[in-house]
Amino acid sequence: MRSARPKVLHTLAGWPMIAHVLVAAGEAGANRTFVVLGHDAATVRQVLPPGTLSVVQDPQRGTGHAVAVALAALPGDETDAALILYADMPLITPQTLRTLLHAHTHGGHLLSLLSAVVPDPQGYGRVLRDARGGVIGVKEQKELAPGEQALMEINCGVYCADMAWLRGAIAVLPEHADGEYYLPDLVPMAVAAGGIGVVQARVPDEVQGVNTRVQLAAADRLMRARINEAHMLAGVTIVDPATTYVEPGVRIGQDATIYPNTHLRGATTIGVACAIGPDAEVIDSVVADGAHVTRSVIEGARISQGCRVGPFAHLRHGTVLEDGVQIGNYAEVKNSTIGAGSASHHVSYIGDATVGARVNVGAGAVTANYDGVRKNRTVIGDDVFVGCDSILRAPVTLGDGSHTGAGAVVLHDVAPGTTVVGVPARERPARR
Repeated sequence: MRSARPKVLHTLAGWPMIAHVLVAAGEAGANRTFVVLGHDAATVRQVLPPGTLSVVQDPQRGTGHAVAVALAALPGDETDAALILYADMPLITPQTLRTLLHAHTHGGHLLSLLSAVVPDPQGYGRVLRDARGGVIGVKEQKELAPGEQALMEINCGVYCADMAWLRGAIAVLPEHADGEYYLPDLVPMAVAAGGIGVVQARVPDEVQGVNTRVQLAAADRLMRARINEAHMLAGVTIVDPATTYVEPGVRIGQDATIYPNTHLRGATTIGVACAIGPDAEVIDSVVADGAHVTRSVIEGARISQGCRVGPFAHLRHGTVLEDGVQIGNYAEVKNSTIGAGSASHHVSYIGDATVGARVNVGAGAVTANYDGVRKNRTVIGDDVFVGCDSILRAPVTLGDGSHTGAGAVVLHDVAPGTTVVGVPARERPARR
């Protein structure tokens, strides 16, 4: 990868590669996961889910040695099968792993391997079969005889093994000239013992490994296409899948429409019949049914039913928009709750505030929430009119039905039903 970052932490559809593999294993039925770490183990360990066991392979003496290191750290009383995966195969699916596990368990095999028939097998080990189609071994590319070069079925390096047999077989793996121990050497052992099975991956792309950034980009395209297709089949309209980026944890309701160049990231939920985009980024946020977000950035926010956000708005962490709120162009909201039916249509900043229902925030209005030491809150009651270019210096409260004049600088609380104007703002008699 030519990177200071460990390979398995390079991201694919927003997740580290290793996260995709761990999720696939868990969804396939693995009741315990054990990660064998190598380069920069401490950094990789930080992203592992709670409860994931890990051990460092040092020195690193091949794939067989890696499994031996893992087995040495396990208690030795397991009776289940062991599923062996590589963390740089992020496209592997739970369905394929379940198929492998099922075939292994019901076939009574000591060892089962995953294979794939690919158009270009160069660089991969090949599966060798006898005249009846039975697996008799695997060979690495460099070991192939001239008549074996044309074989198209590759060994994917994914195995399922009987735990008791695996412990014994790993202990007697032969050491190669380079001082390493290789997992493919398990295959002839299992053949000799009369218990090997093979499952071919239905979609060869999912067994693609990632060793370069070129391969990472190719895998990312495949993953995004897979995610988008699943949403479309579930009733979501994605206008241009090629320019739509949806991370795996995102949920989207039926009849939502996702327009081009939209990024939906993290723990985001989009409701039924929403319209998101074009040019929108929604991160770790909830967008309720029927809301629209156009050309805006939404981070850690909750948008309620029927809201309209954008274009060119920015909702930051802690923002809550209640039903029917409208946030327009060049408006920013941070750590604030805005009541139902309120609006801030243009060029404003609302930070650390509680805004009531049916409030109008005029163009250029600002809650001055930071005094240089701490953040202070602004409270705006129901039915308040905040005039253009008003500055509300927090902490301050505007009572229900109050008004601020254009350009007012509000330094003190405003009583309900009153109007304040000027710099600093002073009460003006109520209109008759």
